[in-house]
Amino acid sequence: MAQALRELNIECDNNYRQSMIRAWERGEKAPGRTVYTFMLRRVLPSILKKNGVRAKAINALISDITLLEP
Repeated sequence: MAQALRELNIECDNNYRQSMIRAWERGEKAPGRTVYTFMLRRVLPSILKKNGVRAKAINALISDITLLEP
């Protein structure tokens, strides 16, 4: 978890702690837009690849992903 947290903090330019991750897991707080975008960019490529989407298409899709504020 420590490595994932470091990557999250670097990518989101923040200083999240494990206690914040646990609060997200328990549903006490919700991650912000940048965190959701980070997670989507990490998870979607493997899902798309598993479903036969080519690497070039995956890269194009992932580079365009960003969540809008509600």
